[in-house]
Amino acid sequence: QSAFRNRIRSFERWLDSREEARIVVIGHSQFFRHMLGDSCSVPKFANCDVWEYQRIMDGEKWTWTEIGKIYYSQLAVPEEAKR
Repeated sequence: QSAFRNRIRSFERWLDSREEARIVVIGHSQFFRHMLGDSCSVPKFANCDVWEYQRIMDGEKWTWTEIGKIYYSQLAVPEEAKR
């Protein structure tokens, strides 16, 4: 588990070093769930969904803020999204 956490920390350091205002990241649900922690409102991301998160400095530490889901994939659309 510590190797997994180290991968997440390494990735976050890389993100923090970037100058771009927005970065698209593609990956696996479990990686994102562990990286986002309590700021993630869903137990599992659906395949091909697009979510927006913001990484901000909160005092002395970086935190994640969920902006919201911006695209529902047609591969796994929940009933409420079809309405």
